[in-house]
Amino acid sequence: MASATLKQIYSRLNDIDQKVSALLVKEERPTKEELSAIRIGRKQFAEGKFKSWQEIKSTL
Repeated sequence: MASATLKQIYSRLNDIDQKVSALLVKEERPTKEELSAIRIGRKQFAEGKFKSWQEIKSTL
């Protein structure tokens, strides 16, 4: 049975972490249009101008 040092284990984990990170979707910043839509949506929500999921679901 081969024994690995902590340094070898750390190195291997680092390699795995880099490979997994490359597979993940990178975070993107919202565009100006998206930020505007978010602000509008938040305002509408605060004003109560929305439908609950139950209301939407009952119309399907």
